[in-house]
Amino acid sequence: YTPNCFQILGVDVLLDSSLQPWLLEVNARPSMDISNPLRLSDAPPGTRRCVCRDMDGEEHCHVHSEVDVRVKRLVVDGALRMAAGNGEPSEVPESFVKMNFDRYSPSEAQETLSAVARIFQEAGGSRKAFTTSGVRRTLANAVNAGLPAHELDTLVTKWKHQGYRQDIHSEDDNAEIGVLDFASLLQEIALVRSKDEEPLDALVSLIELCDPGA
Repeated sequence: YTPNCFQILGVDVLLDSSLQPWLLEVNARPSMDISNPLRLSDAPPGTRRCVCRDMDGEEHCHVHSEVDVRVKRLVVDGALRMAAGNGEPSEVPESFVKMNFDRYSPSEAQETLSAVARIFQEAGGSRKAFTTSGVRRTLANAVNAGLPAHELDTLVTKWKHQGYRQDIHSEDDNAEIGVLDFASLLQEIALVRSKDEEPLDALVSLIELCDPGA
């Protein structure tokens, strides 16, 4: 990957009564909204009612979240500064902390994601990995082992219309930032293939069967 490409991840963390953080999930496409819905009855006088379907149609408005404005401004500004400096800006952006991920390597998660990246590239990268032809080609071993091809096609087509590849200009997109989305697609395929396995075990089993680097 070129050093001026980046992807912003959303990390959901729960703090317990001892302020111990617990990781809940990592989002590949976090919301960049800076406003939250608020019941109109709780809003300041004169606030205009919003007609969107947030809050299940209850009368509401949207107000800026000072936390979202502060955090997301720092994240986007810092990411763009990092990209402009080819990954090595003259100074670390405000509130950014440079981490040495080699301290945590190798790890099972890293090895799994590396295998997903190899399958992603084998399927055609950002241009072809979310097409039925690309996925069929790279998961041929799974199809030969009994994964119904029509179910595979259905999942890929569904993903194209709701996931990373829904943009109408996707064929012109050269950015290789779809690996996490592709991992989610593989997870759905793995659960169809191995209905009785735990989700992670099903994914690992599919990867071991189809990893071109194995």
